[in-house]
Amino acid sequence: MVRYFIIIFSSLLVSLSFSFAFAAVEDFTTTQSLYHKDDQLNIFGNVSYDPEMPFVTIQIFTPGKSNFADFNTVPVNSDGSFSDVFHVGGPTWTSDGSYLIKVTSSKLPMAEVWKNQ
Repeated sequence: MVRYFIIIFSSLLVSLSFSFAFAAVEDFTTTQSLYHKDDQLNIFGNVSYDPEMPFVTIQIFTPGKSNFADFNTVPVNSDGSFSDVFHVGGPTWTSDGSYLIKVTSSKLPMAEVWKNQ
């Protein structure tokens, strides 16, 4: 059986009820919109570069956003660009459907930001 994974792009910043510094995620994209098992998913984009926020976190959610298919924290280059490669398939990529991608940039470690949501 062939599995199809449709990637949905979403540039989301975490909203909190108190103030933290965030770099604006300007845009991001992938090299294609339809993926099959064992494909490489290349994600690249740009943020407003701030040397105090040198990383972005990329999260890929399963269909229905019930779990993570994959995630990683990657460095931001001095020009604001970032990129990463994910392997499509494996135990967390079990469902056909749309996988939401969320890119976040924050001055605090992600665990602290999510803890306060």
